[in-house]
Amino acid sequence: MEQNTSDSDHAVENLTCIVCPRSCVIKVERDKETGSIISLDNALCKRGKVWATRELLNPVRIVCSSVRVLGGAESLTGVKTDQPVPKEKIIPVMNVIRNCVMRAPVSVGDMVIENPADTQCRIIATRSVAARQITG
Repeated sequence: MEQNTSDSDHAVENLTCIVCPRSCVIKVERDKETGSIISLDNALCKRGKVWATRELLNPVRIVCSSVRVLGGAESLTGVKTDQPVPKEKIIPVMNVIRNCVMRAPVSVGDMVIENPADTQCRIIATRSVAARQITG
C-alpha cells in the first residue's frame, strides 16, 4: 500500500488489487480524521472495490502453517484456517498452532483445532500423514 497524503482533510492511498491478474492500482481517498473511505477509483471490476474496502476497513487473511505429528511416516502436516481471520489475530492463532501436536494417522480435512484465539474458525489438516509402519 502506497500512501500519498495531501494538505487537505483527505489522504490518498494506492492499493494494488490482488483479486485478479489485472492488478489494478486502486486510488483510495480517505478522511484523515475518521479513516472512512471517500472514494475508490481505477478498479476495473466490482470485486476490486469490495477487496479494497475490506482491506482498508477489516483486513483478513487465511493462516497456513504446520503441526508436529507423532508416530507418523512424516513428522509434520500442513494446516490452515478454514476461513480468513482478522490480521490482528494472526499471531495469537499462530501461537495456538505452535503448541499443537497430533498423533498419526492424519487425513486431509481433519479438524486440528477449533476456535483458536477466539476467531470462530477451525484449523484443518491440508496433508495426510500415515501412521509409521513398525517393521521387525
